[in-house]
Amino acid sequence: RLSTLNPRTVMSSADGSVSGPAWKDPFLLGSLTPVDLSVVFNAGVGFCVTLPEEFEKYQHEEGARLSTLNPKKSDWSSLFTSGSNSTPPPEVSEPEPEEEKEPLSALLKELKITSEPLCILPRGLSNPDNKCFLNSVMQAFLFCSPFCRLLTDLNKAQLSRDNHPVLYRLVQFRNQFREYKGQSAKGIPFTPDFLYDTLEVFNPLAINFQEDAQEYLSFLLNKAHEELLKECQPVKRKRAALDDDSWHQVVKGAVSEAIVNTGIEDSPICTIFGGLQQSTLLKKGMSPSVNVESFFCLPLDIHDNAIMSLESALSMYTAKETIEGYVGNGKEIPVTKQVKLEKLPMILIIHLKRFTFFNNGTKIQKNISYPRVLHISPNWVRPNMGGSKTYNLIATISHHGASTRAGHYTCDSFHKDTNQWLRFDDYKVTPTTTDKVINNGDAYILFYQKD
Repeated sequence: RLSTLNPRTVMSSADGSVSGPAWKDPFLLGSLTPVDLSVVFNAGVGFCVTLPEEFEKYQHEEGARLSTLNPKKSDWSSLFTSGSNSTPPPEVSEPEPEEEKEPLSALLKELKITSEPLCILPRGLSNPDNKCFLNSVMQAFLFCSPFCRLLTDLNKAQLSRDNHPVLYRLVQFRNQFREYKGQSAKGIPFTPDFLYDTLEVFNPLAINFQEDAQEYLSFLLNKAHEELLKECQPVKRKRAALDDDSWHQVVKGAVSEAIVNTGIEDSPICTIFGGLQQSTLLKKGMSPSVNVESFFCLPLDIHDNAIMSLESALSMYTAKETIEGYVGNGKEIPVTKQVKLEKLPMILIIHLKRFTFFNNGTKIQKNISYPRVLHISPNWVRPNMGGSKTYNLIATISHHGASTRAGHYTCDSFHKDTNQWLRFDDYKVTPTTTDKVINNGDAYILFYQKD
């Protein structure tokens, strides 16, 4: 028997007829996992199904179908056919042993990260207590194909709850979703309560209170990165010298004119989400100082009245600025600072900084336009950067409300196989339009995938 929040019970007699409010369709064979449904058979009497209240709404609105735990047993189908004279099912055989899994370190040596599309069958997520920030982040992750494929591959590895607490739960979450293969219906909503353990590390208070979606997203990526680094041979990234021979790069006090070891270690998370930015400090009469930093999520300030679009925010972020009050040799000297993107990731996550920490976390309420296709300007990146600079919008996370202390998160994601945008509002999954997605005054986090 499955115990859930707000349980509603639907009864079926042994002849297969179904009773219960708003249930008109017989149960049909399909493909559910034990997480979705638990069925207790009572020979000669019937069976009982216990479901969350949200699913009754979903069934009523969407016309979803239930299925058995063992769809391969075709001789059980009579139990789910209205009006049939069914007999108790045969004794269930022992399940086949799972495929033997290999050590994570061995899998990582052969792992190949690919951007090949992977579409999943959408499912809503229940929100029992202020978990919309978590639900929105996880729904967006599922539509980052390289990351979703990584989690699929990691399911073949030996993961431990204790040694890989975040990876273990991320893979567990991925396993609740089937690959989309033309199904017309959406999957059944469920409660990802196994992810709530991560909140105890992220912030013990987040177990019962609303949290910031961007902070939780960054937490998951950083922890997954750390867990993978323990299992793989770290690779130090190096970068070529700047083309201007008069520029020197200073990292931790060591001057180099050619190659600088930035100390940034690679993992599959870095390969997918990791970008680099170079910050150059120009001081009159002195060699420029260049510092290279990594990011998983690019934070863009939008408080300036001149910033009304993503492009203008990126231009402001990479513009040269004057640093006041810099003193050298006993006198103030002119100093400028400029940031350029050094390396572009496969998945570019952009954080529109809507919240200020003044006036109790007031939200910047203005519409920042952003394109369906983002073309990276040469003015935003270091000179002579190669590779593709075109990105397609794949998901957004929106915050609806006036401050950090109140509000609600939703996620819009593009389902490539059906060429349709979907709105994920906790357990509800509804179609939406491109126009509504890109004209959204509440957009908070943007996900772009490199073309």
